[in-house]
Amino acid sequence: MKVKIKKGKKKAKKLKAKKKAKVKLKVGKKARIKAKIKKLRKSKKLPNKGHGRKLRYICTDKQIAVVKKNGKIIAKSPGICKIYVLAVNGVRATVTVTVN
Repeated sequence: MKVKIKKGKKKAKKLKAKKKAKVKLKVGKKARIKAKIKKLRKSKKLPNKGHGRKLRYICTDKQIAVVKKNGKIIAKSPGICKIYVLAVNGVRATVTVTVN
């Protein structure tokens, strides 16, 4: 999954997640999102750790699935939710999780 942003003063160009944009899990099973930030240019630096973690994970419905700080998804109950992967400068990717 790749997310492109418009040109501007942001230092990251893409947020590349190695996991598919759609994940299907059964209740109680686990999966992991492996995401990586691709910089605009090699000379550009990302903001330092004082600005927060490089990647954050946010789940839209925590009753269906929970996502940990490292990108581990745990399926809790049947349904569909989305997980947003956010880079430190606001670039984001979306993963749809379906739990059966």
